[in-house]
Amino acid sequence: MKDLLSVFADPLVTFGLEMREPWAGMVLRGEKTVETRGYAIPEALLGRPVVLLAAPESSDRSSRPKAFLPDAAPAGVASAVGLVTFGSCAPYASKRAFMDDFANHRVGPDSEFGAWEGPGASDANETPMFAWRVSEVLPMPAPAPSPAATRVLRSLFQLDADAETSGLVGRDDACVSELSDDDKGRWDDDGENDRPWH
Repeated sequence: MKDLLSVFADPLVTFGLEMREPWAGMVLRGEKTVETRGYAIPEALLGRPVVLLAAPESSDRSSRPKAFLPDAAPAGVASAVGLVTFGSCAPYASKRAFMDDFANHRVGPDSEFGAWEGPGASDANETPMFAWRVSEVLPMPAPAPSPAATRVLRSLFQLDADAETSGLVGRDDACVSELSDDDKGRWDDDGENDRPWH
């Protein structure tokens, strides 16, 4: 498993996270500050922006959640809607802890994603549920077609281009000048706060 996770340590590689609507939009608007997953985010991605790859809400509520992107995803198969940075990750200790955190993760008990019963509740639910806590969100000026990507770990993809050269962020000086500076120095800080996606 350690060799599998070593790909996330490369600071020059851009990663994407597949997420269905309505949750992707809720993350972008700050309404959802915790993403829940059945696995921990790789430690090397904590504090590092990943591209949010959004897909329409599923109309099939009859089965367990499925991936919406193929393992080798061609360009344009999803919408790149923003960059999200996760600051921490920890498992929920119980179903009650999960339910008590609803205001942050927004996954209701009737949702296909809310069926988790807690650790050890049944053979099907031995896997813990993790809370990926959002520390920063940067919506794209407009949704963009996703670059080609390859599934690396469950819902995480390695993008075939970085966010800047793929046209997702900082497309050109005119585009950047149209973006509002959020007083954190992201768009016109003369490089002092550069991130891998600038």
